[in-house]
Amino acid sequence: MKILLITKIYPQANCRMQHSTSVCHYFAREWVKSGHDVKVVFTYPIYSRLLHFIAIFFEKKIAKHYTALVTKERISEDKYYSLDRVDVYQVPLYKKYPRGKYSDKTVQLIADKIIKNNTKNDFIPNIIVGHFDYPTAGIIVKLKERYSVKTALILHGKTKLLKKAYKSIDQYPLNEIDLWGYRSLPIKNDFENSFQVSPKGFMCPSGVSDTFLANYEEKRFSDNLKGFIYVGSLVKRKHPITVLKALLNVYPKKDFHLEYIGEGAESSQLIKIKKKEKLENNVTLRGLIKREEIITHLKNAECFIMISSHEAFGLVYLEAMAMGCITIASRNEGMEGIIKHGENGFLCEAGNTEELSMLIKKINSLTSQEKDLISFNAHRTACEYTDKKISDTYISNLEKIYKD
Repeated sequence: MKILLITKIYPQANCRMQHSTSVCHYFAREWVKSGHDVKVVFTYPIYSRLLHFIAIFFEKKIAKHYTALVTKERISEDKYYSLDRVDVYQVPLYKKYPRGKYSDKTVQLIADKIIKNNTKNDFIPNIIVGHFDYPTAGIIVKLKERYSVKTALILHGKTKLLKKAYKSIDQYPLNEIDLWGYRSLPIKNDFENSFQVSPKGFMCPSGVSDTFLANYEEKRFSDNLKGFIYVGSLVKRKHPITVLKALLNVYPKKDFHLEYIGEGAESSQLIKIKKKEKLENNVTLRGLIKREEIITHLKNAECFIMISSHEAFGLVYLEAMAMGCITIASRNEGMEGIIKHGENGFLCEAGNTEELSMLIKKINSLTSQEKDLISFNAHRTACEYTDKKISDTYISNLEKIYKD
């Protein structure tokens, strides 16, 4: 198939975005490997020069309080590049201020530029796929009008912005979407409840790399967990401080070790707590490290904890499970439906220190054999969510509507 993928988030070496993600690239890369002709349009968000100037100085503070991307560089020209044999067309998408509405004129302008670029490259898509709801829905439907092909839209979060922009799924452009994809079960439920419909759709999580699975070594647990790890941005919505406070509740003798991998505004508070509680030998803040190095740290840890709010889907949870870590994620967030509480991991209310403390105590009360089984079940679950399997499922759903 000839697939045109439209997304407002995509990796690019010379364009650093706080909270960026490579999820769309993982899909596109696998499709290219499978022989599909894939073109990516990266609608790079830009604002007034003043807002970008502010972002340069307050990037971490903005990221601390909001879940959206923080784009420092104001790149106002079109760019072309290739990443893992995936051709990417980066085009600036302007609006007055973050979280504001895009004008119809802007959406039409972007669609026209994409059509012109496709014509220049002699590319006519068989199917158009969009990631991130707004304004991607409007863009892919404008392109559908030009190419008369089927469209799919993958939702990465709950429907607040979508509902604000479009009151009903029967309203244009939502009524022109042929297939809906959901990054997690809570996102699916929220969409169906918000619009009171259950349209044709499929689950669209991320896949874990075979590299993690290949490095798996079966873990053996003793009576109490000792080695804990957190991998993610150190920002308020991910509640990194909650993890440390819970461990201090559970281990009054401070006989534990917690490793943080990541950076963010909450690191300064963690350093203060570390100093106040005399945790020099108990807490390690490693900052950002290479992804391949994370494997070793997950291999050495016993328990992965990150109980985030507003977590669409966290690949790092699957990576931790792939390495056999007992994994604790947020209830009613991205891992709901994948982690089955007490079977292959555990779920806790996002940011709830007391509940997390009780949960860790409960895990410690399990026998070594029970903990071993949960660890093994976690790895077995991750084996069902490989890059190849997930991308194949994605493609099979696209092929169904393409052939309809």
